[in-house]
Amino acid sequence: MSRGEDVGIKCIGNDPSEELNNVTDVKYLESTRPQMSFRCRFRRAFITVTHRLSILLLGIGMVWGVLHYMKYRWTKEEEETRQMYDMVVKIIAFHLDRRNSPPNSLTPCLKIRNMFDPVMEIGDHWHLAIQEAILEKCSDNDGIVHIAVDKNSREGCVYVKCLSPEYAGKAFKALHGSWFDGKLVTVKYLRLDRYHHRFPQALTCNTPLKPSNKHMNSMSHLRLRTGTTNSQGSS
Repeated sequence: MSRGEDVGIKCIGNDPSEELNNVTDVKYLESTRPQMSFRCRFRRAFITVTHRLSILLLGIGMVWGVLHYMKYRWTKEEEETRQMYDMVVKIIAFHLDRRNSPPNSLTPCLKIRNMFDPVMEIGDHWHLAIQEAILEKCSDNDGIVHIAVDKNSREGCVYVKCLSPEYAGKAFKALHGSWFDGKLVTVKYLRLDRYHHRFPQALTCNTPLKPSNKHMNSMSHLRLRTGTTNSQGSS
């Protein structure tokens, strides 16, 4: 065999980049023309494909698991919210039947809470939109004669006077326990003398107020109507 002839075997020493001149420096031999049987090639290809497919399936499984968990959380949160609403309705119904029912009322005045958040309201006439929303909600009630919005109230309080306790009872049923702008509205009765002490101008109010908005959309578009100009029941 002549020097430099390729016989399919390469001698490798400590440093693969250096040329070997002495047989004693050979550490191992390497084939320059490796030949593999079909069985070995198939086995290697099968292992490679299986490995990559396993990684792909693992990734798909992780994504599916995350989506499934998110769907489970959303469903659970919706169910918890529904149960909370049902509980609130039951509590409200209990108080309505036992303590605040209209037949037990001897006053035509109401105090409504959670109608607004003074920090979030914009403009100079947003309180008029609140009044309009109440009149729309009680559109079948012809007995509301005075509405006053306490702009500085942290509880979002609105005061309403009706012609009689019967009309106040109708307004109570229409407003108490309703959801307004994402907040649960609660209503309680207020003594007539206390109402007149707070709002003396209401003493002579006896003309029923009517909503000025014919489309009746204040309850759902309050934020878009902060510029409403309606002087009915202003205080």
